[in-house]
Amino acid sequence: MHITKVEDDGEPSEPKEIARRFVSQCGVIVRERVPISIRKWRSTDPNEPYVLADTQKEMLWADVKEIFGFPDDRAEKLKDWTLKKMATQFQDYKTKLWKKYVKTEKIPDFDNHPTIRPHHWDAFVEYKLSTEGTEISVRNTGNAEKKKYTHRMGSGGYKGSVEKWDKMEEDLYTRAFVQRRMIGPYDQSIGIMVMEAL
Repeated sequence: MHITKVEDDGEPSEPKEIARRFVSQCGVIVRERVPISIRKWRSTDPNEPYVLADTQKEMLWADVKEIFGFPDDRAEKLKDWTLKKMATQFQDYKTKLWKKYVKTEKIPDFDNHPTIRPHHWDAFVEYKLSTEGTEISVRNTGNAEKKKYTHRMGSGGYKGSVEKWDKMEEDLYTRAFVQRRMIGPYDQSIGIMVMEAL
């Protein structure tokens, strides 16, 4: 699979279907390769435990390069964007695990979650229930509540929705044009009624 266009911020955009697969595959790779016991994606303290090492990030990027081709002149921008996207996907994954299992006092079936090892699960739960984990969770919840606009557009985000909106708008214009042709010569009062009926 080959990405033919990478935006200035590093996001893959063309062809659209391959770009969607790219994002989806990034999520798969990060869930399979990064243990949930990792607490931070990056840190300024090189001795801090439970931080994803740069060598591991390079391995994630190598996994992506095995699956996707892309323009060589955009490789660094794409790499930066990809690792940021993976960081977000990893955090979202841990949040889902927290809500589905830890908050409900359940344990996942490790046979159905082969990428989660019991010792990583134990470390994940221990941290989430610790004072430090609880304080961070409270802080993040407070920050989320301050958001004026929340993202509810799904994995495609705004860009993915624009296509749908454009298609809906085109369909409305097409139906309105057909309705007007069916009623004969254009009459402004009828035209307005037709548009309101749609």
